[in-house]
Amino acid sequence: MEKQKTENDLSKCMKTLLKSVDHNIQSGTISLVAEEHQNSSNQEAYIPRVVSMGPRYNKFKEELLHMEEIKLRCMLSLFHRAAKDGNIEEITEKCNSAIWKLDDKIQASYVMDIGLERYELAKIMLVDGCFLLELLITKAFELNSQLLPNHLNVTSIHSPFPRQVLKNDVVLSDLTLLENQIPMFIVRKLSKILFPYFSGKDSKETYTIFNKLALSILGYSYQLSQVQSLEIKFHHLLDVVHYFVNNNNNNNSNNPEHRVKIMHNSTETQRVKETTKLKLKCCATRLEVAGVSIHQLAQDKGVGGLDFEFKFKEGKLEIAALIITETTKAKWRNVIAWEHHKMDWKKSYSNKSTNGSEIYSTCGKFTSAALIFNDLICCRDDVKLLKDKNIIVDHTKMSNKELEEFIRTMSFGVDHGIVGSGYVEMVRGLNDYTAGFHFKRFWKKLIHYFTYCYEWCIKFMKKKYHFVATVISLCTVVQTIYAIIAYQLPK
Repeated sequence: MEKQKTENDLSKCMKTLLKSVDHNIQSGTISLVAEEHQNSSNQEAYIPRVVSMGPRYNKFKEELLHMEEIKLRCMLSLFHRAAKDGNIEEITEKCNSAIWKLDDKIQASYVMDIGLERYELAKIMLVDGCFLLELLITKAFELNSQLLPNHLNVTSIHSPFPRQVLKNDVVLSDLTLLENQIPMFIVRKLSKILFPYFSGKDSKETYTIFNKLALSILGYSYQLSQVQSLEIKFHHLLDVVHYFVNNNNNNNSNNPEHRVKIMHNSTETQRVKETTKLKLKCCATRLEVAGVSIHQLAQDKGVGGLDFEFKFKEGKLEIAALIITETTKAKWRNVIAWEHHKMDWKKSYSNKSTNGSEIYSTCGKFTSAALIFNDLICCRDDVKLLKDKNIIVDHTKMSNKELEEFIRTMSFGVDHGIVGSGYVEMVRGLNDYTAGFHFKRFWKKLIHYFTYCYEWCIKFMKKKYHFVATVISLCTVVQTIYAIIAYQLPK
């Protein structure tokens, strides 16, 4: 039975909510997908197909219930890792108590009203948190990683279920859905209880290890993440992916110079709005006609998840391969939804500068990529062109028309205002290049025409009597014009 709520409980709840305004908790970090991002063609992309995480889709449909037993088996495996003597009852009690005390923080992490009893919510968080922690540990030993102590692998139960889950791309896709998340502080808290000798290390090092493992189970190589610091308390798995992709290559959009600057001055604000609403004037086929060479961009082999990179220089446009699988839509659309949530005005104002003159907002590479691909493809011929260049690699065997509609779906409801300066600079460069190319081509044609006329005249004049005939004709024309003027303008 749930304990009766008291005035003291209300006081604790309000203190937690007030603290959540700060970055320590970040109220409402697990959001709902905005209505403007949903339509009949992409609504299924936001609903888990195999596994539910957290309260939003718990017992939502029968297909999700099968994974509940697997979660419990993973939880049992995790507890046997931690129990040196094989007795898991004491460990279970400690985890129960810790999760029970986190109720206020858990409630504050969700935008929607959870609507569950405290007992039911704590049970969901405990099972899902242990499930995710076991996946992270299993992945560490799959990689032969030295990130975790070797004795964590010694367990009386060698459960095959975590390894099977890690091979299921649909399950891993479900773990990245915006509404299908649990707060990462649940996983960190459980790791401190179960493995205090590991989690008692430097907190930044612990955050880095878990963030790298989270990237690994979602298809990204944690070795690549050495480029950027991951010593951050991320809110959930989707937040880790968003940060990594936005900071892992040259299209870094978290850097101050790669952010959209929103000024209070109305003229400047209007200018920024016009800038961020730029779009490509030419599709892929027309770009090639205009002189732009399009190529596939070579990527690091360690990137196995959904990543985006574009480079344009000296008439050469390089695009990282877009590998389309049955889970691509869900992964792509949910990170776009998360980017839009992070651009909420409440979050923007939390980064307000001390002089109160300007605000910097996090930009979205997934949103930028959706807009770029949408502009590059205006018909099936563009799809074929990009497929022939291995820029679009489709493993779902869709037709070119279906792929065109797929790209249209990706850009549905997106806000141009959250693109980064990398997007703006590239689109401007392409538009200027193609416009300049057309002007140069027209100018060259004009010069070529006049050159042709000049040479023809020279050749004509060199023929017999042509020069004399031309001079007489010109004199006749001049005399006729003079006579007309004299007649029309008598003295």
